[in-house]
Amino acid sequence: MRTRERRLLSAFVSLLLFLIAVWAIRKALGGHHPGEIFRSIMDVPSSHILWALLLIVVNYLLVAVMDTIAARFAGKQVSYFRMILPSFIGITFQYNAGFFGGGAMRFRLFSSLGLDPRQTGKMLLLFSLAFSIGFFLLTGLTLVFDPLEIYGRASWLPEVAGSLLLAGCLLYFWLCARGTSLRLLRWHFALPHLRASLLQTLLAIVDWVVEAGILYVLLPPQGRASFLVFMSIFMLAHNLGILSNTPGGLGVFEATVLSLLPSAASPSRMLGILLAYRGIYYVLPLLIATPLLGERVLANRLKRRSHEKRNDDMIS
Repeated sequence: MRTRERRLLSAFVSLLLFLIAVWAIRKALGGHHPGEIFRSIMDVPSSHILWALLLIVVNYLLVAVMDTIAARFAGKQVSYFRMILPSFIGITFQYNAGFFGGGAMRFRLFSSLGLDPRQTGKMLLLFSLAFSIGFFLLTGLTLVFDPLEIYGRASWLPEVAGSLLLAGCLLYFWLCARGTSLRLLRWHFALPHLRASLLQTLLAIVDWVVEAGILYVLLPPQGRASFLVFMSIFMLAHNLGILSNTPGGLGVFEATVLSLLPSAASPSRMLGILLAYRGIYYVLPLLIATPLLGERVLANRLKRRSHEKRNDDMIS
């Protein structure tokens, strides 16, 4: 299958999943009027929004710590304070544009810090590994200790799936302890040593918990599910959103949470809270990151022109 055909197929599948999610949301809302959803957004207490904003700041600061550690493992010493801005811009675009679009943006931003292509690729790979292992470990723990009750007779399925995920994570740590190198086509990649891998994974788990907490603090306290149950649903919704390849899992994430999360709140209120979460977590950082990116690109362009002019003056 050609590249163009694969892209068209991917776009078609994403659109289909988005339309299915919209249908599921509409079905869940029943006869609720759109005005109720808007009122639900406006009724979110300001204290809940402030807590969510605080957790968002913690989320981005943790990502910058992980990027700094990944850069050092790749062989480039970058201070944490130099890393904060490109890390924030890059991960914001990755959250909104998906892994591949955001990954290209992060590659370009980290290259501007002095990392060569090999170091940048190694850094991004370590970061992705840490986030993936943290995701699998946390999902495995939630499925084993507080499984979702949506499987009917196959109630054993969450425990089995969680156990397999935990076994896979243990295998990864064992490979890191042995200093194993991986080979993928032409790529040769040495896994990080166990200490660095455990630290990165721990930070990723904390970051996932913080990310889930951003939505959790927005939920109404009455009839709120336990945090472990909520984490299971959040991780599943997030995973399905990534697989759908829609920007930020738009529609798919909301439909999954609406369908699975037990709550005493009405569907219209829940959707209003989910839309408030999307605005706070996705749209607001994007509105901040976009002008910062433009300013950074313009500054680099002016710096490059100044350097070229200096070279021309020296030649002449």
